[in-house]
Amino acid sequence: MDMDYTIHVQEYTAKSGKRRFVVATYYEDDGQYVAPMNPEARRITGCYASVARRIADLDMGNSYTYARRSDAMRRAIKLANPS
Repeated sequence: MDMDYTIHVQEYTAKSGKRRFVVATYYEDDGQYVAPMNPEARRITGCYASVARRIADLDMGNSYTYARRSDAMRRAIKLANPS
């Protein structure tokens, strides 16, 4: 059975006004988004994820963000299936 990784990719509007995509999962029971941090942010902070109630409140500088949905999907799949 194939997993639907699209639930792990969210669209947002960057401060520049451009459409972007972030790897983040919405947890309805908790009412929040969880975005895995990139390796540098994990190393510096010791944390594994950024958590916020709204996409706009996630720390995009420490998250996996992309200009193309397909790139974000590739990252989401890789994070869910590490080799």
